[in-house]
Formats: sequence, structure tokens, C-alpha cells
Amino acid sequence: MVTIRAAAVPDLPAVLDLWSEETPDGLRTPDALPDLQQLLFHDPGALILAWDGEHLIGTVIAGWDGWRGHLYRLHVTENRRHEGIGRALVEDAQTHLRDLGAHRADAVVLDTNEPAHRLWNTCGYELGPRWTRRVRTLHGPCERAGDPGRGGSSEPESSGVTGSDQAWSGGAGRVRLGLRTGTAEDHRGVQETLGGPPEARGRAEGTSNDRTMGNG
Repeated sequence: MVTIRAAAVPDLPAVLDLWSEETPDGLRTPDALPDLQQLLFHDPGALILAWDGEHLIGTVIAGWDGWRGHLYRLHVTENRRHEGIGRALVEDAQTHLRDLGAHRADAVVLDTNEPAHRLWNTCGYELGPRWTRRVRTLHGPCERAGDPGRGGSSEPESSGVTGSDQAWSGGAGRVRLGLRTGTAEDHRGVQETLGGPPEARGRAEGTSNDRTMGNG
């Protein structure tokens, strides 16, 4: 019997082992245990797992930024595909996002992953013909990506302001952008003020939100 539930900290090494099956896409940052721990701190219900007994067989992340839901890292171990496990993970992720207040979600899918595209199609996710997803790591300053064919990018202009208060302007309308000055310590302070991170779904009441599905 397959069980779908939110991840807990002891599950995270198994998640990393399962993700090691994936083919690197060249843009993804390396998966690391501290990053998964941070994800659970931010939203204990975001990482959703499929288990068959003691064996982890599938994952999906349901990210919520307060505006829109984002689904990614949908993965089912190869010898358990075509059993409805991926669809069950997506349905549970959508329930989690709706509970948080989301009205719309998008899915991140590799262009070359045709089986994944077929699954997302069956779940009602359409290709967005007017949008292109751009990706970069958040190390270092904002720099030109060297892609003028899609509108190019604007060079930062000197503003006489340095450090965390640096601002720059560019693009149509000469919009001026001020960088955030909040730090990780500020974020932790907010969490403490709010009474700490939110509890995982159902755990605050001592109940379980696990649900099961047949293997067929």
C-alpha cells in the first residue's frame, strides 16, 4: 500500500538518495541536507513523499510564496512509474496549496522530459506559450546574461550608494529598484515573533494527514 504524507526531518537522507537517480539538468544547484532542512522550516508541508512501507518511491515540492503555488521536484522511482503515484503526489500537493490560499499553480518541467509532460498534461497543466522561465544561482551580483535575443538586459548604473542599500535603474520606463536590506537574522526574528515556523499539516492537533492509495 502506498502512503502519501508530508516529509519529516528523519526522511531527508532518503529524499537525497532518491533524487540522486535524477539526471542533472546543468542548472540545478547541488542538493544538500541543510537546504532541505531549511525548506521544512519555511513550510513543513511543502515536501510531500510517497512511501511503500519503508521504501521512499516518490516526491514533489509544493512551494507557496503567498501569491502563487509552484510545483517541482516531482519524481517517482523508475520501477514504480505508471501506477498513478505521480498523479497522487500532484493531487496532494494541490490540496496543500489550496489549504494555504493558492488559487493557481505552475509546474517546473524539463523540456526534454516527455513522460513528465504527459503526466502534467493529464493533471490539467498547460504549456504557457507567452512565458519563458529563466534560472540563475543567487551568488554574486546581477550581471548581463548574454541573451540579447530575448530583450537583453540592463547594465547596473552607478548610483553613489553602496552595500545593501545599492540601487540601480534600467529597462523600459527607467524603473529604479532598491535592494532589500533584510537579513536572515531579520527573518528569524519575524519567525520568533509569530511563534516559530508553522506546524506541519495535522501535527498541531496530533492527527495524521497521511493518505493511502492502492498500487494498481
